Amino acid sequence: MTEPSASVNYPLLLQPVLKEKVWGGDDLYPILGLQGQPEEKIGEAWVIYDGNTIENGPLSGKTVADLVRDHAPALLGAELVRRGLTEFPLLAKFLDARENLSVQTHPNDQYAREKEGVPYGKAEFWYILKAEPGSEIIHGVRRPIGREELERDLKEGHIEESLEAVHVEPGEVVLNMPGTIHALGGGIVLYELQQSSDVTYRLYDWGRENGPNARPLHLERGLDVAVLTPMPSHTITPIEEQKGDVTIDVLCACRYFAAELLDFKEGAKLDRALQKFDAWTLLSGDLTFTAGGQTVPAHGGQSLIIPAAAGRYTVTASSNARAIRGYVPDLQKDILQPLEALGIPKSEIEQLAGPNGAAEFRAAST
Repeated sequence: MTEPSASVNYPLLLQPVLKEKVWGGDDLYPILGLQGQPEEKIGEAWVIYDGNTIENGPLSGKTVADLVRDHAPALLGAELVRRGLTEFPLLAKFLDARENLSVQTHPNDQYAREKEGVPYGKAEFWYILKAEPGSEIIHGVRRPIGREELERDLKEGHIEESLEAVHVEPGEVVLNMPGTIHALGGGIVLYELQQSSDVTYRLYDWGRENGPNARPLHLERGLDVAVLTPMPSHTITPIEEQKGDVTIDVLCACRYFAAELLDFKEGAKLDRALQKFDAWTLLSGDLTFTAGGQTVPAHGGQSLIIPAAAGRYTVTASSNARAIRGYVPDLQKDILQPLEALGIPKSEIEQLAGPNGAAEFRAAST
């Protein structure tokens, strides 16, 4: 027997899922507030996705996927259901890259449906939490390049001749839209928000493809979707807004997701009305979420979903705190119009969707 939809209206604390990776490390335990040290190399902690188990309240023990299956309008919101979303659309994770990740790319929704039989392709954004001196990412190609030439460079390991290496610092924001060739370099810890898809096409794996930790490459499909022209820019400039004692930085916004970084001073209070779900991850400090008649405290490293059926909720800071809020936007209504009302130039708003932001905003409005 399922719970009535009316019960899907309170803040849902989620249990993270840890993923061992050959390139992982041990930095995620303290970020998540876990004690001790991991026995394996933990590369990822999936903190918001359809497989997370709910830890609190009458829905404790159910997964996010259970709620989407049984109560999609209450959890996601009627607007997203009307858009045809049949699965939870977002996946948020922490990544600890002790070593280089593979060079990879991801498909768009259409290619993912046609070739992989899954509903979503993969756009993703990175918020850099830690970067050792000299840390780099790969982000796009260095110059316009043909498919055959790039394939030859990848097979011969001459990627420095064709791919763009970019130095990154803590606090920077990087958006990887479908087709972007990218790789996370060693020495970086970050928060990632993406479409709920794990379709990854590896193009190059730093020699691991010939060793004991060999993983398959996917050159044909990876090159099918790869963007072979250089990125005109590599990072996004967040847009800041002040609401009382809460500083909100809009980190990115595309048709698939939007993300904000919120800094709370102790005692700060934020009231929000919503028609679609909100997804929160605390980076530090302590916040209390009140919705649906329940008050739920959360601490640094914890993540939660506020269901659409809550209608309205309040966030109160019992200490200085920092958190990221993710959601699925209407780019015109949720991003462009409110920021233009604050006097932000349209060009600054559109770059929140990356180098092709103007086209992204236009596409989302059709």
